[in-house]
Amino acid sequence: MRDGEVVIAAITRAHGVRGMLKVKPTGATLATLRDGDAVTLVQGERRRDAVVESVDVRANEAFLRLRGVASRDDAELLRGALVVTGDDRLPGLDEAEFYVRDLIGCRVFVADRHLGDVRQVLPGAANDVLEVHPPGGGDPVLVPFTRDAMVAVDPAAGRVDVRDGLLELPEP
Repeated sequence: MRDGEVVIAAITRAHGVRGMLKVKPTGATLATLRDGDAVTLVQGERRRDAVVESVDVRANEAFLRLRGVASRDDAELLRGALVVTGDDRLPGLDEAEFYVRDLIGCRVFVADRHLGDVRQVLPGAANDVLEVHPPGGGDPVLVPFTRDAMVAVDPAAGRVDVRDGLLELPEP
């Protein structure tokens, strides 16, 4: 994504015959969209502006209707597209809170030893996992993102400190 953008949903399939899209939200932001709001659809390198007609977020599923998407065939062409909006739509956070995306690029330390930099945050069933790439290359290290594993997390400073003894690390 471009700077200042955030993915708020992924289009999973057409729903019905009149262009409704079944989507998988990435958080609560999708539910804040209203009729007339602008979004961008991203499919690989292709980007397309779209206008929201309606959003229906239920307990276990979410649906999106876009202007100009009037048939099942139109909707199927959008399967797999990401729904993107400006990050200014994200809700404000309390001082001690941060978005998961803020961890990307943070330097990870174990007992003041630089383990590497966060490249991805992988969602897991029980907890997220930080994919940390060592400086100078090598296989990534997967670090559980749990209260027990983290000593300090400071995305503003670009630093994550992991509990010593949690990981088996090669000698420096």
